[in-house]
Amino acid sequence: MNKRVPKNCSFLIYLTSKENEPLRDYMQRFIEAVHEVPHINHELLASIIQQNLLPGRFKESIAGKPPSTMEDLLMRSQKYIRIEESNSSDPSPGVKRKGREEEKEPRKKEERKHVPPTGFTYYTPLNASRGEILIVAEQQGLINQRPRKMKITPKG
Repeated sequence: MNKRVPKNCSFLIYLTSKENEPLRDYMQRFIEAVHEVPHINHELLASIIQQNLLPGRFKESIAGKPPSTMEDLLMRSQKYIRIEESNSSDPSPGVKRKGREEEKEPRKKEERKHVPPTGFTYYTPLNASRGEILIVAEQQGLINQRPRKMKITPKG
């Protein structure tokens, strides 16, 4: 009489990622748990995994564009698992690479310091009022001029 009771969605809600747990390990636990829950909605699945993940790039990716299918979720998780494993396999993450990157850094900082002005700070004062200037411009024919006809050049 020890019949196994099928698990429901609430089982997945309590399956959170642990501190310092690699994404690969968490995703394996999560997928195994998903297989124990029959008839799960994929939208709900994306919401649950987003809620249970620790802050990181994969969580941001899911929040920005939720996966439409389980396959999409797995493909995207594999991408971030590879990134995580690549970063953890670096022998010395605190040491910068030598070479051209070091040469570029001081130049970039200098470029950031110089910010071009956003507008004019000083305007030349006018000798007359705007109204007087507009009247003179109209008298000289600068205003209300029809546009000149365009010259058509023969194509050859």
